[in-house]
Amino acid sequence: MVIAAFALAQLARDAGKAIEAPLWVHWGGPPTARMLRHSDDTFDPSVKSSIHKQLVKLAVCECMPSAAEETADPEGAEATYRFCSDWLRRKALQLKGVSPFDVVHQENVSYGYHRNVLGIKTTGIAIALCSIVSIAAAFAFNRFPVIELLLALAIAGYLAFAITERRLKSCADSYSHRLLSAVDAIPVSGSGNRRSRAVK
Repeated sequence: MVIAAFALAQLARDAGKAIEAPLWVHWGGPPTARMLRHSDDTFDPSVKSSIHKQLVKLAVCECMPSAAEETADPEGAEATYRFCSDWLRRKALQLKGVSPFDVVHQENVSYGYHRNVLGIKTTGIAIALCSIVSIAAAFAFNRFPVIELLLALAIAGYLAFAITERRLKSCADSYSHRLLSAVDAIPVSGSGNRRSRAVK
């Protein structure tokens, strides 16, 4: 039973990871990297400048792209933003349980859950509908599995209306916002995996 549960969880995670990259393309890039761009208005420019300065202070990169450099070399700037966002995600996991990263971790769990369930949404709805048909057929034999029918209907409705791309994007944006807002809480050790950047 434990092995089956683990296998199902792994299948859901694999399905979730499979839809992640295409969704990021649809959303304009990975949420955390996107929010680091000067062209993104999630954060006030002064707040974003503070985040950029803290990333340099943490020795994540030698310097962050200016707005002009981002316009001149969007690919180079994007590479820096993605490197920083990957570093931040790893650091947040190391600081899990430490305020404010406990909240960041909760947002990450919420995102992972919605991503994985969205990945298996079609399969889940198909299984729920098959269950509904099978349960409904039982009524023809004077059996009345009402609780099972209501449960199958609830699962189908939940997957159809509560698990959506829009909801997942909201979870992703909440996680990224929390993560970047917590940058100032990361202790400065002076030994980050510094990335140098050359603007073309």
